[in-house]
Amino acid sequence: MLGNWRALRKEILSDNDSLGLLDRWTFRWIQPMIRISIGVEVSETIQCPFCGQAFEVMIDTSVAEQRFTTDCEVCCRPFEIIAQCEPGEVLSVETR
Repeated sequence: MLGNWRALRKEILSDNDSLGLLDRWTFRWIQPMIRISIGVEVSETIQCPFCGQAFEVMIDTSVAEQRFTTDCEVCCRPFEIIAQCEPGEVLSVETR
C-alpha cells in the first residue's frame, strides 16, 4: 500500500506542479483527503461499552496495532478502542 501512496503523491505533484504551485504545505493539506480516497482510513461501527450506542469511527489502517481513546457520542463517557489492521483492512476492533 505504501508504494501506491508514493506513486499517487508523485503523480499529483507532477500533474499539478508544472507552474511550481504545489509545495510541501499544500501537499500536507490535501494528504488526509488522499489517504481516505486510497483506502488507508476505514470507517468501522463500534458500540459504547457503557450505554450500548452504536456509532462509526475512522481507523487509520496504515498502523498495524493501535489503541486510542474516544468519547461516546451519546453518554460522553471515554473508552478505549483497540484495533488490529492490515493496510486498507481492519482485522479486529475491541472496545473497553
